[in-house]
Amino acid sequence: MEQTMSELTSSKTPEEEAVRQAAAVVQVVTLIAVLFTALAVYLTIQTGGAWQAYQFIILAAQVIVASLVSVNLIRSGRPRLGAWIVFISNLIAPVWAALLISKLGYVALAYILVTVYFTILYVMPNEAKRTTMLLAIFGLVITLLTELINPAWRLVSPLMLIASPILTTLLGIIFFMVILRQAWSGNIRTRLVTSFLIFVIVPLVFSGLISSLLIRQAAQTDTYNHLSSSATLKEDSVNAWVSSMSETLKLVFHTYEETDIVHALLELENEGSNTQSGETDHGAVFADTTNDLLTILSKTVVFDEIFILDQNGQVVVSTDETQVGKLFANQSFFQEGLKGEYVQPPQYSQSLGEVIVYASKPLLDEHGHAGGVVAGRANLDLLNEIMLADIGIGNTGETYLVRSNNALLTASRFEGYTAGDTYIRTEGVNTAIQEKSTGTTSYVGYRGTPVLGAYRWLPDLELALVAEVDQTEALQTAVTSTFTSLGVAVIAALLAIGAAFFVTQTIATPLGKLANAAERITAGELDIVVQIERQDEIGVLAETFNSMTTQLRETLEGLEQRVTDRTRALETSTEVSRRLSTILDQRQLVREVVDQVQTAFNYYHAHIYLFDEQKENLMMVGGTGDAGQAMLAQGHTIPKGRGLVGRAADTNLPVLVPDVTQAEGWLPNPLLPDTKAEVAIPISLGSNVLGVLDVQDDEVGELNEGDVELLQSIANQVAIAIQNARAYQGTQQQVAREALITHINQQIQSTTDIEDALKIAVRELGRALGTQTSVKLKKTDSGNGQKIVQKPE
Repeated sequence: MEQTMSELTSSKTPEEEAVRQAAAVVQVVTLIAVLFTALAVYLTIQTGGAWQAYQFIILAAQVIVASLVSVNLIRSGRPRLGAWIVFISNLIAPVWAALLISKLGYVALAYILVTVYFTILYVMPNEAKRTTMLLAIFGLVITLLTELINPAWRLVSPLMLIASPILTTLLGIIFFMVILRQAWSGNIRTRLVTSFLIFVIVPLVFSGLISSLLIRQAAQTDTYNHLSSSATLKEDSVNAWVSSMSETLKLVFHTYEETDIVHALLELENEGSNTQSGETDHGAVFADTTNDLLTILSKTVVFDEIFILDQNGQVVVSTDETQVGKLFANQSFFQEGLKGEYVQPPQYSQSLGEVIVYASKPLLDEHGHAGGVVAGRANLDLLNEIMLADIGIGNTGETYLVRSNNALLTASRFEGYTAGDTYIRTEGVNTAIQEKSTGTTSYVGYRGTPVLGAYRWLPDLELALVAEVDQTEALQTAVTSTFTSLGVAVIAALLAIGAAFFVTQTIATPLGKLANAAERITAGELDIVVQIERQDEIGVLAETFNSMTTQLRETLEGLEQRVTDRTRALETSTEVSRRLSTILDQRQLVREVVDQVQTAFNYYHAHIYLFDEQKENLMMVGGTGDAGQAMLAQGHTIPKGRGLVGRAADTNLPVLVPDVTQAEGWLPNPLLPDTKAEVAIPISLGSNVLGVLDVQDDEVGELNEGDVELLQSIANQVAIAIQNARAYQGTQQQVAREALITHINQQIQSTTDIEDALKIAVRELGRALGTQTSVKLKKTDSGNGQKIVQKPE
């Protein structure tokens, strides 16, 4: 690259220098094409030989061939033909590639921008530059429309999600380095073009990158929060499923029936009877029991089989006749079932040929002694339904359970991944199983696609619960925003090139005439007249040659000011777009939070309290329903430390009351007569408590630790949002004060007379304070020539 740049600036005859510059540019373009060929080959391997990837290789290869042919033509004295060959090949190839590969469009835009700039500036003859510029604009528009429409035939590859921003940035860096080098070398025409582009593109690119990074981070954080919440809800559902099995077993027998069965089991064991024959005196008891179990099984979907084992672990009664007589003495569900209620973690059953889950409890006699075990084989279809239920994250979001041996327990929502036959060893699953931990991270999913995931370890069942969504879908908004920013930057750069060439043409041509005139004057032609009939600064420059430097500087300053104004407008637009995704108004924030919390989780009531300035009282600043509006209108407050809300604010700890009638210090509210349970969550940043999120329900016991964990997560986000809103409000007030001071200073500095300065100062202060003010100056002669200024009371 350094050698190429040396060739661009070497000292040769004009014709030889033009040939060297054109050849050097084509060599740079060839190097870029080689890099894209390598990308095409890797993409072909990564996609398993997709036809779009093969065409991408052909396009990149033809650019290399065309560039090599072009170099030979330029060096052999046919630069025009060589210039058109390299231009057309480098315009068609990226446009066609963008039609084939998804997410390649913005890379193609940057590629066209770089190659077109170099080709037009150094290779194309002057008479062809306008035509090539129009063709380049047409190609850029087609490429941009392709990326926005995204045709169905385009190849989608995770590789391009990573490669596209990197390649676009790399091309941007190359472009920036070259034009920066050109800003310090060459003639005035080149300096004008490169300076114009630097002032337009650099701020635009940096602001776009920063905005894209912030949007991506926010999207990733939101996705992790959603996945964690979904995993929490799924865990609660699994626990409810486990509880339902235990409750169903409790309801199998009445107390007296259970005692009769225990007696029958004990007598049967003492007599040494054959439990499979059914010909003993206890056969009637077991037959009735079998019928009862069949009736219960028909009314519940929790179990596929319910059976009774004696003290030796042998099945004596079962809803599945084929299981009677089987021995389960070594199974943990039997051994633990003699001691109390137990749910055995999933295990593979050789006899049944499937993964099973057993729930068990002891059969007790009237003295509380275990005479046997009643057990149930769980219906895992219910577990599949729980995991397959939509988690509300697009088309690729899913939750599933994995056993401790990495085998998939529940069905996948994607075809080709069968429970029991599929083993998942992703980073999220391995971390959950090996470290028995909970967390969120990004990794490659079991389908080979990058995902964002939240994982949890369920110790009772020895299972890993995972919630995942493809990164492509989760971060689609951020990716779209990034590519949109890049597209805007490319279009702006193209417009800047056109504007730069136009402005340069109108300035550099007359300046060239003036430079030629200056050389001729230096040579002694003092009578030369510069024929430039213009009414602008250059016209004045032609008439007053001695002010040439001053006039040129003013022209350049005018250009720089226009560039700065445009850049500032683009930055402001970007900042406004970013703030649209964040609520910066505290009232709106509070209203949105309470409404969303109440609506999303169907709570009876939700409201938010914030501390006053003295940190002594909590003021209700937002609540749901008519009750919330009434309390807000009344200015409802709670002293710190009083009631559940005051206690949460004082201790900076959540306060959960499942039954308010049993809570000491609970403060009833006549506007909320149906409150039966309440939880108060501190809204805090570390040890700094800002307020309290209070949620109430109209059923006893409906609020639990799961609600506390969920609401605490929301409260933490609310605390950050409130801090941001307050910081934003404070910043706005400070800016307003500084603007007012600046405005008054400017008004005062605009005059040189003390009387006018005093009048302006008093007038502006009066406007700022909203009062009528005036000043009168009285001139008196004190005998020493001094002026005495008096201000009326």
